[in-house]
Amino acid sequence: MALCTNISKFFLTVINLLFWVIGIGLIFLGSWMFSKYVGYGQGLLSLTTALLPALILLVVGILSCLLGLVGCVATFKEQKCITGLYFALLLIIFFGLVTGGALSFIYSKYIDEDLREVMTDGMKNYLQSEDAHAEVDLIQENVMCCGVDNYTDWIETDWYRNQSDPSIRYPQSCCAHLNCTYSLNDTHLHPEGCYSKLKVLLKSHLITVASVGCGLAGIFLIGMICTCVLLLAKRQRTQEIRYIGIPDPDGLRV
Repeated sequence: MALCTNISKFFLTVINLLFWVIGIGLIFLGSWMFSKYVGYGQGLLSLTTALLPALILLVVGILSCLLGLVGCVATFKEQKCITGLYFALLLIIFFGLVTGGALSFIYSKYIDEDLREVMTDGMKNYLQSEDAHAEVDLIQENVMCCGVDNYTDWIETDWYRNQSDPSIRYPQSCCAHLNCTYSLNDTHLHPEGCYSKLKVLLKSHLITVASVGCGLAGIFLIGMICTCVLLLAKRQRTQEIRYIGIPDPDGLRV
């Protein structure tokens, strides 16, 4: 049993170090994604569409760092209550990761309809709403796209109908460096529509989050197994014959 305990301690130490490294990496990645796409979730795109992957990565990253700290204390102190708390946290986050990964895979299949609808609504409200105006421009500039399917979608909007010059068929955000020439062969125009590019982009992020979640769930499962070994070893020691005067973390041996 002592050999199993030492092996479990070794694996838990490695796992806890991995939790810190993974946690810091996820916090960095989630912060980058959040800062890049936070403007997409203020009104045009829903929170779940644009920012869900970033928020999941941030939460899991913070929890991983905290869990690594609790795990180190549980591994070296071998106190039953802390080890039990560590196991409970591992179990909760394990089920959270599995659920989050499954939901990300499922949601990635239904993102098409939501994305087309919100993009179309954003273009319809481009003239009336400042928020929609800013967010559509932000998407077209950053994703380097124009319209829902292509630039001709703008011809059907109120924005185009209010243009005094009919040759201005799309906003400046449809062009590289905001430099539209509106010629027949406008080389600055982004030829692809935003729907197809955003769909690929957001789906890839959701699948990445789902894959990371499933991979981390495997590490958490190993951690739970090693923690169970420590708990069983602790229980076996408390059932041994105790001697007066020998200190024990759970009290005095009697």
